[in-house]
Amino acid sequence: MKRTFAEIQLLDSISAISAQTQTLQRNLIQIQRRNDYLNMSLKPQPIIKPISANDFLKNPVAQVNESELQGLSETLTSQNNNLSELQNAINILFETENEMKMKINEAENQIHTKRTILKQIQSETEKWIQRNKIKELCVKIHALE
Repeated sequence: MKRTFAEIQLLDSISAISAQTQTLQRNLIQIQRRNDYLNMSLKPQPIIKPISANDFLKNPVAQVNESELQGLSETLTSQNNNLSELQNAINILFETENEMKMKINEAENQIHTKRTILKQIQSETEKWIQRNKIKELCVKIHALE
């Protein structure tokens, strides 16, 4: 059966949308992997090695000195900034992921619509083919009479 130009265009459009959908799904998987990586990075890391209560009680002054406190403060500030940057990156990833999901849904809707149109065109084409066959048979019958 020969395909009409409209049918060929619809099939090409469906193929293109399908390829776009696959690309969007691959991008979504990459975003989810990055998101998982960032979530793992957000797990708290030990800043100082813990000391036992007995060690602290034996010499509490030695355990806390000004430069160590300043260093800890700077480390905490730095880690807080890193966490803020990571949170911002995660927020951007969530937004991108949602956009990708919306694009995938739109593409799937377009595919569904175009498939429906293609089925209608195929149905109409088959009807026209049947009508033409009937007309040809009628002409042959009249010719035989």
